[in-house]
Amino acid sequence: AGKKGIYLYDTDRQQVIRTLETGIINCPDISTDNHGNIWICSQEGLYCYEHLSSESGQLQHYHSGNSTGFLHNHMRFSLPLDEERLLVCQMKHHLGYFYPHQKKFVSLSDKLPALEKYRTIVAACKTEQPNEVIVCTQNGLFILDTKKDEIHQMDAVESLAKYSRKYNCILRDRIGRIWIGTLNGLLVISKDGIRRISLSD
Repeated sequence: AGKKGIYLYDTDRQQVIRTLETGIINCPDISTDNHGNIWICSQEGLYCYEHLSSESGQLQHYHSGNSTGFLHNHMRFSLPLDEERLLVCQMKHHLGYFYPHQKKFVSLSDKLPALEKYRTIVAACKTEQPNEVIVCTQNGLFILDTKKDEIHQMDAVESLAKYSRKYNCILRDRIGRIWIGTLNGLLVISKDGIRRISLSD
């Protein structure tokens, strides 16, 4: 997704093979669910491209005009959780669950007033534990229990804070390592502990 549209790009041929949507998109985040649907966050709402592999694939657009609960169309990130819902962040730190089939967003702000102490929420990823998500912000990170709707501190948070409390992105790789981008290097959490990768590396 670019500033002026959403495109299907062939990495082998290194060219755009199909334009999916035109217009101002301004995409900060793209994710894929278990069905292969592509979720695209934008300042115009949340897009979902279904059945990407087929020519009959459809682009769905969810926004405050057709989905209940959305306070704004600026979507910062989305993380597919299960068959029914996604964790979505609107604006700076308005976190909640989006149910696409019901076109409904349920805010976590009332249940979790502690969210107010965090500045901009930037990204999230699942952990190896069921119903657990690591949420990164511009002034710290926390674990969200998506079953109990509770947040608690991550065990490694103090060790991570030695390097930075301002997090920009997060990724869990195929072997379970957690990669966190910060203003003070790249942090990697693995079974061996925490490692910082800096310019000298």
